Amino acid sequence: MQTTLTPAQEVVVVELRKTLLLPLDDLLVVTR
Repeated sequence: MQTTLTPAQEVVVVELRKTLLLPLDDLLVVTR
């Protein structure tokens, strides 16, 4: 499994964090 995010994926993660107001750790678990 890919362990590093592409710039586009990083943008998606940041936007999802803003929208869902989830801690980064929780969001990483969801995206895995």
